[in-house]
Amino acid sequence: MVMGRAAVANILEFDTVSFIVGLLVLLILTSLLGLVFTLLLRTNQSGRMILAGSFYGLIVWALLQYFVLPLLFPLVSDKGFPPFWCAVAFAIYGLALGALLANRSKPLHRIS
Repeated sequence: MVMGRAAVANILEFDTVSFIVGLLVLLILTSLLGLVFTLLLRTNQSGRMILAGSFYGLIVWALLQYFVLPLLFPLVSDKGFPPFWCAVAFAIYGLALGALLANRSKPLHRIS
């Protein structure tokens, strides 16, 4: 996204600079997605947080896979990972996000 078409033209070949820039972009975007999820979350129940996180991850994947990437970055959606594996990765991201928030919402216990 940041480096333009040249960075994804040979998407099947490894390039260190493209990898590092892509990793940084991924970290920023997933942080923003986590912030949006946190702002949308309306429950304090751990199980619901984890389930909501999984659904959130799949919804974000579907929006990216079928709307955003084909419009903005068709080369990535055409030559990238198969949709099934992307869905699995986003579901795991959402699951981890929900679990992290569920763990953070529990009160800390003091050790005497």
